[in-house]
Amino acid sequence: MTVAPKRKAQPEAAIQRAIIARLRMSGIVCHHSPNAAKRSVIGGRRIKADGMITGWPDLTVVGPEGLVAFLEVKAPGGKLSPAQAEIGEMLRRMGHTWEVVHSQDQAVIWLQAWGWDVK
Repeated sequence: MTVAPKRKAQPEAAIQRAIIARLRMSGIVCHHSPNAAKRSVIGGRRIKADGMITGWPDLTVVGPEGLVAFLEVKAPGGKLSPAQAEIGEMLRRMGHTWEVVHSQDQAVIWLQAWGWDVK
């Protein structure tokens, strides 16, 4: 009998999906940039040439009246990579809202604190 290999748990993906579903109910657009996928060296060069930025936040959140925020989703206890921290600080220096969130509720709390109408 052949046993299929166990799939690695993806707690960040589950949190991210919950955030996206919740924000969509409030009419807010979320875009995910799939930067973490494994690629060949050539594939990696190609997507970087196409505009992929290492460390880019998981979610770009777009709301009414020109509101834009960036959320880096981490599982509880998850840590930022150096590239993620660097991009986050760059976005903040540019005047953008950026935060690390560990749950759907935390994402909503941050967005509400920034003035977003999230239900």
